Amino acid sequence: TPPATLQRGIMIQTGMYGGNHTISGNYIGGQAPLCGGASWVNTGTSVFNGILVAASSYEPSEITGNVIRNISLTNTNAGDFAAIYLSVGTADISDNVIGDADPVHSLRSGSQSYSRKLDGIRVGGTENYFSNITGNIITNLVLTGTDGYPESSGINVFAADVTGNRISGIGHAINSTLSPYCNGI
Repeated sequence: TPPATLQRGIMIQTGMYGGNHTISGNYIGGQAPLCGGASWVNTGTSVFNGILVAASSYEPSEITGNVIRNISLTNTNAGDFAAIYLSVGTADISDNVIGDADPVHSLRSGSQSYSRKLDGIRVGGTENYFSNITGNIITNLVLTGTDGYPESSGINVFAADVTGNRISGIGHAINSTLSPYCNGI
């Protein structure tokens, strides 16, 4: 039975006193090595983060070379879904692959509400302005709900330097009854 609770692939929450973390070379998603096999499924209404970092604004962390794909939130009231979420602190977020060329093995959310977003990379808060987001590939963020106004963003950022990223296929809607809000950045 798929889980219906809050899930995070990797979580580092050291707050303002801990930084300089390296999160590199991880594969998050699927039910087999390297994000393969059937999708990692969650049937609940909770938040899902592939990588969540809340760390120092003074000692940047590094989030690089990770692959996040083959994850499906199936509940139509699914919570926020961010493949990489820097909630507090600064980081260099680079060369990550989020999503898949095949929408079936990409990131999928059943959310039907704009207040429950599907984001490739999310950087929130006012302390993140020294962060750099470069060279990431974000593709095929898929909305599977049957009604409503869900929102999807390749990169959802409050403040950061954003350069050289490739973003495509944001907000694919499986059902024609959806009216999604789609943002590249």
